[in-house]
Amino acid sequence: MTITPPVSQKSGLALFWAVTFATTWAFWFVAIKLGGPAMSSPTVIPYLLGGFGPVFGALVIRARRARRREPAPAHTVRLRLSMRLFWVPPLLVMASATVLAAALLAHLVGGPAVSLTAGQNLIATAGGLVAHEGTFAELLDYAHVIWLQASPADHMRRVMEQGDFRPMADNHDAMKDLVSILDARAASYGRAHARLDTSILDLAQCVDELTLLAARMFGQA
Repeated sequence: MTITPPVSQKSGLALFWAVTFATTWAFWFVAIKLGGPAMSSPTVIPYLLGGFGPVFGALVIRARRARRREPAPAHTVRLRLSMRLFWVPPLLVMASATVLAAALLAHLVGGPAVSLTAGQNLIATAGGLVAHEGTFAELLDYAHVIWLQASPADHMRRVMEQGDFRPMADNHDAMKDLVSILDARAASYGRAHARLDTSILDLAQCVDELTLLAARMFGQA
């Protein structure tokens, strides 16, 4: 009578977690060092590979058991090839088609349109955004930020041309305060990925220069 020694579950589990955490954080550390938005190339590659840490851990466990000729645990789910596996691709297609059909139906009843480029939107923010460090940092991580710079005099003139006289109401030092605010925020504005001085250009020139800047940032120029 041959007695098979029990498989060491604890050591296998410890090795699995060690490999999982080591590989996951190794890839994520590379992504952090690369910097840039998480979904941009090449940063996205190590981020995605880091999600496969458990797979690497499982492969190491299987390889060690095969090398030691250890039996697989009784609770292991064994893959048996059968005709049922051929249903997997059609089911995946049907699931994707169901989501797409639901999105199209939602659009027909007044919902947002389905678009593959919906994330490439233009976000216009007020200058005070830089005072909120968390929000500004997130914007820098997930968007291309262009600082539309202007002289204090142009700032004041444009506000007045819009009919907004609140900054000057009962404040004889409005211009002095504006200069102080712009000076205090200059370092934060300088963190933008690009800068366009609008004080030296007319409206048409600003549009042209902004279009060129955006094209370069998206790699289309």
